[in-house]
Amino acid sequence: MSSNVPQENSRVKPIRGKLTRWQSLAILATSLVAALTSLLATVIAQRLLPGEEVTDFMIFWSAIFAVYGVVSGVQQEVTRAVSSHRVKTASDASYEAGVYVVPAAGVIGIIIAVILAITSFGWSSTIFLRDTTSTVVLLCVGAALYAIHSAYNGASAGRERWYLYSAIGSAECIWRLVAMAFAGIAIGTSIAIKSAVVSTVLIWFLFVVLSRQGRKNAVARADVSAKPFLRNVTIAVLSAAASAVLMTGFPIFMKASESSQDNADAIVTVGVLTLAISLTRSPIMIPLQGFQSVAVSLFLQNRESPLIALRKPLLGLLGIGALGAVLAWIIGPFLFRIIYPAKPGQEVVYDAASAGPVLALLTFASAVMALLVLSGTAVLAANEHRLYILGWGSAAVVSILVIFFIPLDIIPRTIFALYVGPLLGFSVNLTGMVALAKR
Repeated sequence: MSSNVPQENSRVKPIRGKLTRWQSLAILATSLVAALTSLLATVIAQRLLPGEEVTDFMIFWSAIFAVYGVVSGVQQEVTRAVSSHRVKTASDASYEAGVYVVPAAGVIGIIIAVILAITSFGWSSTIFLRDTTSTVVLLCVGAALYAIHSAYNGASAGRERWYLYSAIGSAECIWRLVAMAFAGIAIGTSIAIKSAVVSTVLIWFLFVVLSRQGRKNAVARADVSAKPFLRNVTIAVLSAAASAVLMTGFPIFMKASESSQDNADAIVTVGVLTLAISLTRSPIMIPLQGFQSVAVSLFLQNRESPLIALRKPLLGLLGIGALGAVLAWIIGPFLFRIIYPAKPGQEVVYDAASAGPVLALLTFASAVMALLVLSGTAVLAANEHRLYILGWGSAAVVSILVIFFIPLDIIPRTIFALYVGPLLGFSVNLTGMVALAKR
């Protein structure tokens, strides 16, 4: 490797392990930017695209973030591996460093992209309404490059470069929003806006070019060699896949479950319902970012009584969900029509999918989902990956079975699926934590 490329050497700064107040605020600000820009991105798509293209874009939006959710397992393992490498390097001068994490993660990304490409012949035409081949190509490119992006960002966290970590996350969100707005206004097609969404997977390259610390990220190393690192990343990716199905990918199954594929109203309903789910999840998922670290700390301090440790955060989420549900029932339809005005001729469909009771039930369903997220985080904190996969896996399987086989219309079927599956997964996590405490 060229000598002008910075290396992670043995002169590593001390391992701090605890975020400062300003670092915490920077990460919180990034979370808020992510939530706001995600909402604005759906507004851009809904306002600039025709009715059925809105549904097509929202299904793609769910698909690409489901793929990103799966690939994000790379970031979790890279964070651990880079942090462990720094600790070992600082304490043992003879320690031999492991594999370079960014190029190794690229291998995982290529494998995921190939799997998507091969399997797409069986599902792409059912899921996407138009530009099927181009959309699949974008998914594959996104998967391959997002693995590098995730590893790069994970290296920031592992090296405790929290301002760089926050800057990468914020830049990604802002780039996506600006690119979508430009593509929507200048071109105005679904495939153009989809391409704008995927373009953010190149954001890491700018930090390599413009930042000295960013260049150090690119050559960060793991604590193990290539083979065990790739094995660990594969396990992390499988764990992330279980949660991605429900957290970001569920609208894909909503669309696939609709037998009325040629019914324009049915297709639009799926799109509007996806917008409603996205809108009602935001008030729950933003506070959850703060709850997670608190819950993990409490759980690790009270392994013998996990229910007591998690009681306050869980009750807090349910309280937020209940309040949000009441507000969604009262003012939700009004706000929804302001944020997402109905397309001409589709007023009835918009009214049905954004009625007060529907928005209220979806809002509280988000709180139920948050219980699963929070309990899953506590399970991971205990290093119980099998239990984590079992909890999320059972929730995903049951929700998918409900969305495909319960004989109800799409709106009540979706609501039922978003309650039954997460409640089961939460019960599995809770039961497993109690069993762990009795060991």
